[in-house]
Amino acid sequence: MIGVQAHDRALAGYRVLDLTDQRGAYCGKLLADLGADVVKVEPPAGDPARHRGPFYQDEPGPDRSLLFWALNTSKRSITLDLSNPAEARLLGRLAASADAFIENHGQGDMEALGLGYEALRSLNPGLVYTSITPFGQDGPRRYWRGPDIVVQAMGGLMHICGYPDGTPVRVAGSQAYYAGSLYACVATLIALYHRELTSEGQWIDVSMQEAIALVTQPTTQFFDLKQEVTTRLGTDGPRLGRFWPCQDGYISAGSFRRPQARERGLRWLESRGLAGELTEPEWQGPEREAELAARVEEGVLALVRTLPRAEVEEESRRFDLWISPLHSPGDVVEDSHLRARGFFLPVEHPELGATFLYPGAPYRLSESPWRLAGRPPLLGEHDDDEYRQDPRRSAEAAPRRRAEGVISMGMKLPLRGIRVLDLSWVAAGPLAAKILADFGAEVILVETAARRGGLRGGQPMVPGLAGWNVSNWFNNLNTSKLGVTLNLAQPEGIDLVRRLVRVSDVVLDNYTTGVMARWGLAYEELRRLRPDVIAVSMPVMGTTGPRRNHGAFGNGVAALAGLPLLSAAPGKPPPNICVPFTDHSSNPCHAATAIMAALLYRRRTGWGQFIDLAQYEATAAVTGSALLEYAVNGREPAAVGNRSPSAAPHGVYPCAGEDSWCAIAVTNDAEWQALCRAMDDPLWTREERFSSMESRLAHQDALDDLVATWTRKRAAAEAMELLQEAGVPAGAVQNAADLLTRDPQLRARGHFLRLDHPEAGTSPHHALPFRLSRTPPRLLPAPLLGQHNDHVLGEILGLSEEEINRLIIDQVVM
Repeated sequence: MIGVQAHDRALAGYRVLDLTDQRGAYCGKLLADLGADVVKVEPPAGDPARHRGPFYQDEPGPDRSLLFWALNTSKRSITLDLSNPAEARLLGRLAASADAFIENHGQGDMEALGLGYEALRSLNPGLVYTSITPFGQDGPRRYWRGPDIVVQAMGGLMHICGYPDGTPVRVAGSQAYYAGSLYACVATLIALYHRELTSEGQWIDVSMQEAIALVTQPTTQFFDLKQEVTTRLGTDGPRLGRFWPCQDGYISAGSFRRPQARERGLRWLESRGLAGELTEPEWQGPEREAELAARVEEGVLALVRTLPRAEVEEESRRFDLWISPLHSPGDVVEDSHLRARGFFLPVEHPELGATFLYPGAPYRLSESPWRLAGRPPLLGEHDDDEYRQDPRRSAEAAPRRRAEGVISMGMKLPLRGIRVLDLSWVAAGPLAAKILADFGAEVILVETAARRGGLRGGQPMVPGLAGWNVSNWFNNLNTSKLGVTLNLAQPEGIDLVRRLVRVSDVVLDNYTTGVMARWGLAYEELRRLRPDVIAVSMPVMGTTGPRRNHGAFGNGVAALAGLPLLSAAPGKPPPNICVPFTDHSSNPCHAATAIMAALLYRRRTGWGQFIDLAQYEATAAVTGSALLEYAVNGREPAAVGNRSPSAAPHGVYPCAGEDSWCAIAVTNDAEWQALCRAMDDPLWTREERFSSMESRLAHQDALDDLVATWTRKRAAAEAMELLQEAGVPAGAVQNAADLLTRDPQLRARGHFLRLDHPEAGTSPHHALPFRLSRTPPRLLPAPLLGQHNDHVLGEILGLSEEEINRLIIDQVVM
């Protein structure tokens, strides 16, 4: 197209005003690194994250915070005092020329400043306005305070992370903030795509609690179908990713109950002379499968204990076993595979006379490259630019790509007309495609006899029913899709996929590297079939690098990226999460972000491209400042469990009742005074050792014990309500039953949608954790196995009834 240069960045030309702090800053970072001009609007004292450690060389300063650095690359910074009406009006004028506006202020704060959505909409009807809050814009708890630990508790994540005989543990890296930011970014790009078609802006309401609740599936489905409450298992964790000790740390391994894993594990033991009688004929046969699996697992566990992590990984790969080491941040930074892929990038800090390695791209876009356009801005570094000094000039400079001559689509779905060929399986890929499907894309899920969606045979399944259509985990992850079943072991099956590629905008897979190429469906072939196709491949290790063929089970991806070791309570082993956490957050959201950015780029240029998303890298990108702490300061960050370096008390406290806990986070002296009043000002609160945040941080053990004497006398819900009413951030550690049946906020916001599936019946489905004011989603039940074979083959590909019947007889269509 005229005026477009090759390899322009995906979001070049978009301007975004970013009024977020740590809670939402990752959303703006993603947009900035994709090429948008993101202007960070800070108060005169700066984003509070600038004053939180860790700091470069441990010297505090607004331009030395590694936490701020991790969240704000490629942005500009201007300072405005929004309590000054003139400064607030100036921001309004800047918004009049912006494409998007992101904020995470308290409920009603922006409206009080005259900067709420309706006020800015009157200045700019095409503005996409994204609000990220702990609990959303409506509902009885919309005003509640929700720092990361409180949202993780109330979203259900902490109940399934921790130790079976002790305290729930929050997942490291402020994952509630990351989850909210990731879904906010996806929603913002969907709304921008809608605006390209219609000129309409809209308001996006993101709930961090709902983002965390979605991450906890399938625990809510287990409770709905079987009345089972999933709880903490320590290092044991789910069968697809238990943590086992080895000579120098831990590894993550899957179950040996699966026949292939059992056979491969036995061969490994045999190669070491450790198989013993297990290779004898009497151990073969279905009647001894379970016992054999247990013995193989026992033998492998004993072997692993004697080996270092690197040797375990190397040897297990020889037998095609997916075993992953639990990395520390230092292991991640020094990883030869990531170094070979160029994941860590040098970023110059001229003001410090130094260059540091930063974590790089969570995805690689071949035609519109992601890049770190610059180090995080100094406080107010761009106050002298045109943004602050001359908003009229800024408005003229901002390119406007509004659709011309297009009337309003009303409430129609924004991705209508986009067709996605979904070749993914299990969870991360299917959830990425589901996001697009729920907002109107025609997603064709291609299943094979060997894979069948990956979870069709997985629990939880509807009690009393059997077959491929009654797994509620599968059904939750595949709403609104069309389903076809093709035999890709036959050339005609591959040919049908090729024909579908010709009529698809996006092709998505999450197979291990090499699978698509073996089918003759590598990107070069896909591009030959459709030159403007957007092809997305999301294997665990990426499509290049020395370990590109390695995979991982369940929480193996989180293990590689360092999250379990960072989450451990002091002196305790790394806690597992009883769900494949990254499959529901970092990996599908990054994939959906990259797809939407590529669609916007293609609309502007006509060019498709290849997206290489390594799930390892996409998860490493959301570990907070941990990787920078090692890369910049040269030390491993300590695992602190539920503690905070800047808040006390900050933790999870036992309450009356079995396995009952309340998270409390006191972040300033005002909240401390509120906590003291809520506890009826016990004498110990007046002791000198608790008189300031600094002294409370120095005496956390004693402080936690004393706070626990108060919480133990109350039910968790009672303590939470009392503290929130007093102005103290607090939240009960909720389980799946609480989320599904008792949480009034989730109920008021309609987070669980009951869909009527033709075989699985009516069951609750997680809504996506954001609301778009002009274009709400539409959820339809997941497809039955092969439900849409006739429609896809006949209506989309134009095959006759006779041709389809012949393909069925020949077992090309299963």
